[in-house]
Amino acid sequence: MAESKIKWPEADLKRIAKQINRAQIKMGKTLEQAVIWAGCFLAKSASARTKSAPKKRRAYANKGDDKFSKKAFPYYREIWKKGPENTFKFYLKEKSDNKYEKIKNSGLAKKSFLWMISGIKGSGNSNFASEVNKKNSAFEIKIEMSNKLPYILNALKESEGQHLLNQALGKAASRMEKTIDKRLKALA
Repeated sequence: MAESKIKWPEADLKRIAKQINRAQIKMGKTLEQAVIWAGCFLAKSASARTKSAPKKRRAYANKGDDKFSKKAFPYYREIWKKGPENTFKFYLKEKSDNKYEKIKNSGLAKKSFLWMISGIKGSGNSNFASEVNKKNSAFEIKIEMSNKLPYILNALKESEGQHLLNQALGKAASRMEKTIDKRLKALA
């Protein structure tokens, strides 16, 4: 799988940096706490922009082919093997046949972003779907978030994954700003 890095819009990077500074100055958070908070907002925002797969697979009418005749198997379901690029047809004698009807990992793409939060708050983590690496030094904190699902770009709501994740950063900055404003208002 080709690895792609996100090129974040400069304006959104400045907005999130401003909110990290506000969290430190106005709320008394350390740099590490503020960056972790921003990372959590980003993971939630990316999850919110990811499509949920349907719970069940649709049965399609078999138009007939060389292997499976229309008469013997009038229906089929499309089953993914490691993403939508790799599919096979499971032929059915009856439309109501429940074999492969339920999608086993429905919602996995959406959840994979949320699983990053424990790694952001902790010392990093990795599983089959996502990975978080944290690097702390005296002068900076760096959090790298990777989604390892091969079909993740297909699960994003817009057709361009780059555009969607750019929006996720802007939405995370807005959400962080509103949360800081709300907490400051409650303290006043």
